[in-house]
Formats: sequence, structure tokens, C-alpha cells
Amino acid sequence: MRSESRLRAEAVPDGTEATRTYVAQIDEAVQDAAASAEAAPPSALDPVDAVLLTLTGRRHTYLSRARTEAYLPEIRHYLETRRDRGEPTTFHLDIGPGYHASLHPGVLPLRFEIGLAELLLLHQAATFVSSASAVFPPGIEFALVVDDVCGRYVNRVPAERTAAYCAQLRELIGHYGLDDRIALVVESETVDPGEYDARYHAALEQVVAPATFDPKTPANVERFTGRPMTAQEVTETLRRYQAATAVTNAHFDDVLDGVRMTQRATARTFGFRGYPGGDTRIQCGEICVAMTDSGRTYPVLVTSTNREQFQALPVDVSRQGIPHLLTVTCVY
Repeated sequence: MRSESRLRAEAVPDGTEATRTYVAQIDEAVQDAAASAEAAPPSALDPVDAVLLTLTGRRHTYLSRARTEAYLPEIRHYLETRRDRGEPTTFHLDIGPGYHASLHPGVLPLRFEIGLAELLLLHQAATFVSSASAVFPPGIEFALVVDDVCGRYVNRVPAERTAAYCAQLRELIGHYGLDDRIALVVESETVDPGEYDARYHAALEQVVAPATFDPKTPANVERFTGRPMTAQEVTETLRRYQAATAVTNAHFDDVLDGVRMTQRATARTFGFRGYPGGDTRIQCGEICVAMTDSGRTYPVLVTSTNREQFQALPVDVSRQGIPHLLTVTCVY
């Protein structure tokens, strides 16, 4: 954004009330989803097929129907197994290392506070659980997964800062009474530190430093470390990333029982929208409220690579009473 301070307001049209209205609408939607499951319309679909239809709808994934086909056999297997046992199925969504990337590395800090992104994330999770549970009698549960240990090893972020982020997110989940349906799985709470460290260093010894990397790679690395970096530092960070992600993925394969999802689809994980209309990871920047000339509002992800395209207006939304959500930025 055209600023050297964090999303500093400029001479832009006043979107204050539009932003507050948008936040109030999302707040109400999460409350409604938390209150009860949606009434399931009459359907001849098998419960498993009905859940898959909900999961692959545009509300919850950016993937086309054709692209979802590769993921469905494994997900179907989980659902059928739990249906036959009469047990709920858990969908796990990776939401990053427990912080948000810098919007201007070296100038603006990493952000370890929850914001509009986490409210929208709960909206996505709660509406999916509500819709899917209505058609799947054993029930659907959801877990937000924070790979904070991986982030610590790769980007050297302080453990106490990511712990504070997780505490805020748990408070937000509890605020809506979603504790029984949406869990927060924090890597550092599930792993043995000594075992992780040993496995990490063993993996690191096997990683060969990349001779070259994509021109966009340094900018992506820098926004998650929060500072400008030399080519050598980028290379070393990439080595740590390969080693730590291998160890973390293996760990979660052992401890997570259910469907694994990420905000950007991978060869192994289904792509679940982290916010309405989203097709990328919320942790890459800050979710803001965009407003068109006609006054329509929608969420947009502002990052270190696109911030200069926007003008910003911080809006006080504290009157909404949502824990830790005091200010939301409206952008134009």
C-alpha cells in the first residue's frame, strides 16, 4: 500500500459504515451456523455423496469439479468408514504457522494477532460443518491446524508470539460456542521437542541447497521472515523449509485422523477456501474489506506484492464485541 506505516489511512472515500456492516453480517452468519445445523432439504443422495457435494461446491473450494475428482476417492473412504462405524468425520485445515506475513519486509512487522481473516475462516468452517452435519448423521467436525514448530524452525519466529496467536484464536472459537465442532490443533502441543529436533537435523543433512530458484521466491521468503534477505539467506531458508515441512508432514500423518486440507490444493491435500471467494492462504498477508464504486463489499487479501495497488482506511469495529477484532481495514 502507498504507505510506510501499517496500512496508514489516505484520502479515500469513506467506507466506514460499509465495513462495519460487512463485519456485522459475517458475525451474524457465524452465530447462525453455530446455533444449529442447517435443515437438510429432502434428497435421495447417500449421506457420503451429500457431504462431497457440499465440500466441492463453490462456497468451499476454488477447484473445478474436474479438479476435485482426484481427491474424492480418499475423502469418500474416510466418510464411508466413519458412517459405517457411526462416528463423526474430522476435516483438518492447515492455516499456517501462527502469524501473518509482513506487508513490507523490513518496514512493517510480522503480525501475531488474529483479525478479519480468522473471523472469515471460522465462517467458512462453521458453515461447512453446519451444512455437512445436516446430511451426515454421524456428524462432521473441523480442526484448524497450526504448524508453529515448522514455522519456528524455518523462519525463526518466537514461540511465545505464535502461542499468543493460538490463544486468541481459541478465544474466538469459544466466543461463538464452536468448541465442540471446531478444534485448534497446534503442532507444538502434539510433538516431542527432542524427537522433532533430531528428525529435523537428520532431514536437513539430506537436503541439497537449490542452485537457482524462481525470481519470485525471495519476496515470498522475505515476507514470512519479515526482513530483506541476501541470496544466501534465502537459500538456507529454503533448505530449512524442505527439512521442516517433511518432518511436520510426517508428524501430522501420524497424529491426524481424517481428511487433510490446505488453502491451496497440493498433490495430497484438497483445497478449501480460507475465506469467501478465496483461492490463496490467509497467512500470506492481511484480509481487508474491499469496496467497489457501487458500494459492494467483499474480502481481499493484501500482501507485500500487491499492497501498492490499494489505498487504505482503518475502521474501528470494536463495538461489534468480537474478541481481539478491534480494527478492520477497508481498501479501494
